[in-house]
Amino acid sequence: MRLLLAFFLALPLFAQPGRGTILGTVAPNVIVVNVPVWQHWVNTFADLSPSVRPATWQGSLGGISVNGQREKATIFNFDGTSAQSPHSNVETIAPSIDAVAEFKITTEIPSAKFAGTAGGPIYGKNRPFFFASFQGTRHPYANPQVLSLPDPRWIGGDFSGYRQIYDPQSSTYDAATNRWSRVPFVGNQIPASRQDPVARKIAPYFPAPNRPPTMHPWGPASNFLRCSSSG
Repeated sequence: MRLLLAFFLALPLFAQPGRGTILGTVAPNVIVVNVPVWQHWVNTFADLSPSVRPATWQGSLGGISVNGQREKATIFNFDGTSAQSPHSNVETIAPSIDAVAEFKITTEIPSAKFAGTAGGPIYGKNRPFFFASFQGTRHPYANPQVLSLPDPRWIGGDFSGYRQIYDPQSSTYDAATNRWSRVPFVGNQIPASRQDPVARKIAPYFPAPNRPPTMHPWGPASNFLRCSSSG
């Protein structure tokens, strides 16, 4: 039986060409290859950095938070190429540990792209004064999303061609069969008199579908493409 002892020194600073000395942690190949990692998930090495904590959001897939930033503010690169989802911002490439020569995490917070301050006395010396400061960082990127919108006919209460819908106010109980039943709407259409007036006012604000839908018995899906810029 052979015992492997691995000693790891997390250096807080390392040099990067063109950027000088920046904050971060490097896990060399001897650590990457020999340290046991849960499910061979290479990004687990990020936990070696003192400023990194695991994601706390229940729906996050391997997300991490650096220096208290939001989990979606983390950027993943693989061999210098972006390796993250534009939607959820989690990593999309999970290379085998045997194929990783080095793991490096940069934990510095980038400087502001633009900022400004202004201040001065309102009236005379030793009087009330004003001071204002603004700082912003922009990182625009395309954020296309495929969403599902209701069939435009549904706005008018027309559900023909889809699963049968029933009148919720027609529920009756049959003691002989121990079953409940409802009366279907005629033509699978909800009369205007039965439609909620608030819903009728909100429904016109739904955008119209702009792409062919994926049809299901319960309705269309993936029928709207939204292209926006986030940053």
